Amino acid sequence: MNNENFTIATQKRLAEGDSLRIERNHASLETIHLLFVILSSKESINIPLLERIGIDPKKLLQESESFL
Repeated sequence: MNNENFTIATQKRLAEGDSLRIERNHASLETIHLLFVILSSKESINIPLLERIGIDPKKLLQESESFL
């Protein structure tokens, strides 16, 4: 995968997800890693969007952490 085709923010989240994967001793980067780092980011534009459609980002973060 060529990360240079992604935005800088996306590249950052991919790197954070991969760091989380390594930290948790997981063999591969999965969508749950990416969801967790996106929800954990203070810079994420996704938090207000989730709130707007009625999803509690904090609860989703807690649930995603339980899958890790």
